[in-house]
This record gives sequence, structure tokens and C-alpha cells, in this order.
Amino acid sequence: MTATTDFAYEAVPNSAPVRAMDGARMILRILQRVVGCAMVAVALFLWVAPGASWEGDIMLFKLVMSATAILAGIGLFQSSATPLAPTVEIDAARDEVRLVRGDGYGGQVVLETCAFADIELAETDGCSLRLWAANQREIADLTLSDFDALSEVVLRLKAHGKLA
Repeated sequence: MTATTDFAYEAVPNSAPVRAMDGARMILRILQRVVGCAMVAVALFLWVAPGASWEGDIMLFKLVMSATAILAGIGLFQSSATPLAPTVEIDAARDEVRLVRGDGYGGQVVLETCAFADIELAETDGCSLRLWAANQREIADLTLSDFDALSEVVLRLKAHGKLA
């Protein structure tokens, strides 16, 4: 459980779903890696191609093209990394659930915020808690090992009429 001030997190519009069940993002990352490796390979083979000319003006053109291709290839390969999995923060003081992902630089980006009043369905099974938002979209499936934290969240959800 966390307690924060109102200005701690700026509202970020959710332009894409947090988790995609189809393989579109994975295929896009694979294509980025293939194209990145191909660009680096082409930049290197540009220098060892048979019949290549070694004149000054062509050498400068080949140098600029290979440097650009290597930088673009490395950039594509780096951007194809698998994104960090989002973590769930339950803020019982503010009655909300947040999906947060690390930005890779030590900071955090809030992907989605859902108030307890906006939760459509909540289920508990022992120490596990599952929360769904509108349109039967699962927000969180988590296990709370701290009994006090679990009971606090369950009480807040019952107060909002989300648990029987």
C-alpha cells in the first residue's frame, strides 16, 4: 500500500492496451531485429564488395552511408528489446489500482489508473486477488502475502460494493 500526493503521478493517456494477447508486438520486435542486423551487415559488406571503387568521392559516400546504416541498425536492434512487465500498485489510501512500468532509467511510468469505484468485478481466492475493469478486461491478478494489506484492500473493495 502506498500513500502519495496528488501531483506525484501525472495523468498519462492510455493509447494502447497494456498487454496484447496476439503476437503483433513480438513479430514487430523480431522484424526490427532482422532489419537492424541486415543494415549492419550491408554497411560492412559495402566495404568488401568485389569490384568496389576506391576513389575519394565514392569513399566519402560509402563512409557516410555505412555510418548511417550502422547507427540505424543498432538503434533498431536496441529498440526491439522486450519491454519490462508492468507491476501493480494498490493504493488503499486513494482507493485506486495503478499499473506501473519502469522506464529503464530508474523512474516509473504510470500506464493505467483505475479507481476502486470503476472496477467492474473483483474476486479473492485465499491470498490471490483478481480485478477486472470495464468490458471484462483484466487489470490485475496478484497475490498479497501480507495479511493486513490483503484485509485492507478487501475491506476497501467491499466498501465500494465490488466484493460480496
